[in-house]
Amino acid sequence: MGSPSPPRRLQRLLWILATLLVAVPAGIGVWNALATERRISAALNARTTQGTLDGAVSGVTRLRVWGAGMRTGGDHFCGCALVPRPERVYYETADLSEIREFLSRIRPRPYLTLDPQVATCGQITIDLLRGEQRLLSIHLLGVDLRSTKGLLPVTQGSVDAIEDWLSQRSIREKIRSAMTEQLERKK
Repeated sequence: MGSPSPPRRLQRLLWILATLLVAVPAGIGVWNALATERRISAALNARTTQGTLDGAVSGVTRLRVWGAGMRTGGDHFCGCALVPRPERVYYETADLSEIREFLSRIRPRPYLTLDPQVATCGQITIDLLRGEQRLLSIHLLGVDLRSTKGLLPVTQGSVDAIEDWLSQRSIREKIRSAMTEQLERKK
């Protein structure tokens, strides 16, 4: 028995070619379907985050910026933040247009999984209130916002826009100045 006859070779070649013509497009189709599913899941996660945010701030009438670590419950803050003690308010507004403008800076980002969070606190916590009832506390540290409603994954543009908003009101400068004064008094 020698090599297959030429018609048999041609038949095998046609069979391989036909298999490739079906398998490759099918594989690409499956890959595209999975990629599309991932994009849809990421978009749904962002939509859920936006829904959480919208629901939490419905009826907000006041915004209060604290020099403080993350809220640990009630009126308490984490003690690891490098801020003057006792924690205090560095800015407050009841101007609804200013509050809406602040909230417009928070844009959820699509995500599939979230990166682990740093186990430490930043220096700023922002409370959104209805009268004196706290609706939502947001703590700034890293890429995502920590909140009393869980992690709020936001775009880098959101973080930059919030920092710009804080900068326009000299919040971080006020905290640094108060910290310096407190350290000077201890000497």
